[in-house]
Amino acid sequence: MIGIIITTRERFQMNPELKQQIIDIIKSNKPDGVVTRLKHIPELWNEIITNIPNLSYDNQAHKIYHYVNELAEIKKCPCGKPVSFQSLVFGYREFCSANCSFAKEAATNRRIAKMQANGGVGLANPKTRAKQQNKVSNTINANQLSPSENHTDETIREKILEIFTKTPKQYSSVIKNDPVIWPWVLKNNKLQGNSDSIAAKIYSAYYNESDVCPTGNLKKFDRWSSGFTGCGAANICACTQESISKNVTLTKSKYDDNKRKKIKTLKDQTMISKYGVAHNLQREDVKEKLRAPKVPIEIHDKLSDYSWMKTEYVDNQRSAADISNDLKVHYTTVIDYCRKHEFRIRKHSKYSVEERQISQYLNELGIDHETNDRSVLKNLEFDILIRDKHIAIEMNGVRWHAYDPNFKNPEGLKLEDPNRHLQKSKLAADLGIFLIHVTDLEWNNKREIIKSLLKDNLGLSKKINAVNYNIKNISKEIAQQFLETNHIQGSSNSSIQLGLYLNNELYMVLTAYKSNIGDNSIIVDRICAKLDIDIMNGPEHLINYLTQNINYKIFIHCDIQKSNGSEFNQIGLNLTAISNPNYFWTDMKRIISKEEATSTEFIKKLKYFDPMLNEEQNMWNNKYARYHDCGNFIFTI
Repeated sequence: MIGIIITTRERFQMNPELKQQIIDIIKSNKPDGVVTRLKHIPELWNEIITNIPNLSYDNQAHKIYHYVNELAEIKKCPCGKPVSFQSLVFGYREFCSANCSFAKEAATNRRIAKMQANGGVGLANPKTRAKQQNKVSNTINANQLSPSENHTDETIREKILEIFTKTPKQYSSVIKNDPVIWPWVLKNNKLQGNSDSIAAKIYSAYYNESDVCPTGNLKKFDRWSSGFTGCGAANICACTQESISKNVTLTKSKYDDNKRKKIKTLKDQTMISKYGVAHNLQREDVKEKLRAPKVPIEIHDKLSDYSWMKTEYVDNQRSAADISNDLKVHYTTVIDYCRKHEFRIRKHSKYSVEERQISQYLNELGIDHETNDRSVLKNLEFDILIRDKHIAIEMNGVRWHAYDPNFKNPEGLKLEDPNRHLQKSKLAADLGIFLIHVTDLEWNNKREIIKSLLKDNLGLSKKINAVNYNIKNISKEIAQQFLETNHIQGSSNSSIQLGLYLNNELYMVLTAYKSNIGDNSIIVDRICAKLDIDIMNGPEHLINYLTQNINYKIFIHCDIQKSNGSEFNQIGLNLTAISNPNYFWTDMKRIISKEEATSTEFIKKLKYFDPMLNEEQNMWNNKYARYHDCGNFIFTI
């Protein structure tokens, strides 16, 4: 039998009697014999071919099907693509392919309807749910660790691997219900994003791996076998760009000479067929683009003006970086035009772009200040001096203030001196001057935080009295998010997080962790308020709350680069020590803490790594430089 499909179109001039004869033949014969029977009756076959539209038919049966069902066009899938013809019996397929989204949706609906008819979909079906719950419950009970026993990190990791191997589909549920493993996962995972994935937390804790890539972008968790992936496209994240570059280099390294010659010949042929030349630089349109200015025409005209450039660069002794900052171009562009004018290029200038930007910010605040002052420390210079506030600012460009034995620039450090910045801070303090150290990476990457810090030290922050406040424990995620926005060092891998609330809004955060020395002590490593706000007595309230609820000796670490410790002296805390300078590593683009530099995740990404060498040798071999800060004031409660 065939189904009759009714369509809205101009009807064919059919002979009803002949059509009925054709339908009777179709019904009374096997499908594979219908075409032969009809073609042997000229009157009937002529009736068919003269009453069907001129379409692209697959076969003769296709024509008969269109005649009987009076179809004016080839049937199309809901997605708009044509569908294939099957036979006289089955007609057209419903969809263009099994991979069509409409076909998949229909298959899903049929499957759901069938399951609903049998009692429910998936776990909504009582039988399926009971079976799954019983399976998970038995698995959990069989794999749980005993809370009464002591378990090391290594034994917990071994247990996680055992659970994953035995129950790869239920391992998340098993671990979440384990009274020993799950608290360990929550404490040791390194997630900085807002992922609620249980599997991601387990993976992060097991491998001690963060979900943030070296360039600071969040990675997505894929699965246990592949871990964190996808930190951004190549034009967004340098990691992806580097990975693609490595893969391309690896692929090309496998080519032999014949393969390379073949590729080159094919490239040349393609270029010649398209452009008439073998290389891009031989194309006239490319030459024209290369000759055109690389900057807006108005900037090009100014830089091309010999008189203006001589006044600015030669007569006024302005630096290329300074001029480029005003014109919003890269400083090398200014250098290129200076060379065209045959000016002698100076190796260095009196101040950097970052110094000038901070100076401009102080002008906006109405703060009188001097630059490049040598009148106070005699042989040493303050980049910026605010005399009436007894504050100086040092802009430390990491290229010049970090040590790299491979860096040959004569202006760089020739010998590493860990106490360099601390000694200058001490000399300034002896004269009653608080010296604030700021790196160019901090200014360029966390400018708003540095501006807030300067306003606070200058007494220009908005002051709020901490009355009717509420202090409570907050989650690690909330604390990390607050610190990333408001603290120069970002988030902390803390175990204690306190928040000070005013009118149900978080205004201040304190984080701390237990010392690993084993002397029952707590180290406070962050106390931070919202940007541009000074919470009066806020640190004191948070510290008092901590002392009242924790029966440990408390040490407070205060970064000498950014604070003189006055806020802790005012509330009567004792300064018991000054730590040795800390350090971080840098590739001149970002800051890598010493903890990150020794992590397994970071070591895996190093181009050269020798386990027989120490940390500094491996980092220097990979062209990283080391920057030493001023250490910490250590206050004790």
